[in-house]
Parts: sequence; C-alpha cells; structure tokens
Amino acid sequence: MANRDASGSPTGWDSQMWGQVPPIQRDRIKRGNYLDCYCPHCKARLNDGDMAVFEVETAQGEVGIVRVAAYLNSYHRETELSLQEGSELRDARCSSCHASLILPDPKCPECGGKVGGFKVSAGGTKVDITVCVRSGCRWYGLDADSEERLLLEGSDEW
Repeated sequence: MANRDASGSPTGWDSQMWGQVPPIQRDRIKRGNYLDCYCPHCKARLNDGDMAVFEVETAQGEVGIVRVAAYLNSYHRETELSLQEGSELRDARCSSCHASLILPDPKCPECGGKVGGFKVSAGGTKVDITVCVRSGCRWYGLDADSEERLLLEGSDEW
C-alpha cells in the first residue's frame, strides 16, 4: 500500500516513480481520441469538424491553410500548399487571431526543427501540446505538468 499525505498524494518512493499524481488518478487518453484544439493566445477553438485548422507560412513565403486530423496519433493533413517532405514551416498561426504558435526555445528532439504549441482537450483535461512543424516529422510532446496528469495509451505505468 502506498504512503499518502493528507491530500491523498503519494509520498516516498512512489512519488519519485509516479510524480505527484498517481496513475490511478490520471486521465487516460487513447490512440484515436478526438482532440479539441485551442489557441493559447485568444482561446479560440481551432477545430472545424474532424480537423484542426491552422494558418501557415512556408519557407518560400506562401501563406495558406493546413487542416490536420484532430485525433491523437492520426497524421492526416489537407492543404493546397505545396509542402515538400522535410521542409520546415516559417510560421504556424492561429486561424482566428493569427498569432504565431511557434515557440522560441524548444527544438524538435527528433529532427531539430521548430515546434509550435497550442492547447488540446481530451476527456475533459486541457493540456499544452507541442508539435514539430517540419513536414513529415511526427514528433509531439506534452509539458511536464500535462504528463503528470495524463496516461497515454501504451504507457508502461499501468
């Protein structure tokens, strides 16, 4: 039985292993879950049906719309822009307020490209997500706080 403090949070070795939120209390997100996407600036919902809609600028300066599947681990996208495999977007913006979603500091740990950030909600939990903006790279990540509150399907924790 795990040691717990007055709030019910684990203490001792289990808090080091699981963090502050034990796996039994975390929200679970399964592959294929629908994700409501939101702008971190204006809080506008970015979804249009089954797709999240972003305004992007290519490295060549071409501006247009990219629609990406709003499902966890689905990489389907639709656009009229010519995005070549391996090309990096100059910018990705909110389709509502047009604020940039590109983050200044982190780089993609897979390919070294720029990353963009926005909020997603699945199962009632809103979290910050970062995604690589290089065409063809499938890396995405969650901030440390979000990882504490979620269990992704396939996690080794349970």
